[in-house]
Amino acid sequence: MSLFRSYRFPPVNRLRHRWEFMLVRENGIVFRTKYFIVYQASNDKKLKRLGITASRKIGNAVLRNHIKRLIRQFFRLNFDKLPASVDISIICKRGAASLTYAQVSSELSFLVKGNENK
Repeated sequence: MSLFRSYRFPPVNRLRHRWEFMLVRENGIVFRTKYFIVYQASNDKKLKRLGITASRKIGNAVLRNHIKRLIRQFFRLNFDKLPASVDISIICKRGAASLTYAQVSSELSFLVKGNENK
């Protein structure tokens, strides 16, 4: 067994279907930041799953993919600090494409607050 944790983002940790996003939106609680709308709902699958929505309002495909990579990186690095059995749906707002990783991390830091010791 390896001493290092895998930093992969496998399909089992992703929200992949529209109905999953809608379920999180309908049953979850909402947090609003300057650049993101975050829906968080518990699930019964004992998994931590992430879904990201970046519409064309954000910019072209390069910019949309860039912000999604930064959000996934935050999710991977803080995976152990997130609450157990949670689905998180993040919707990017205008201006999010210009953020750096440090800014994304500070915007989404509320997701891991209070769960650092778990």
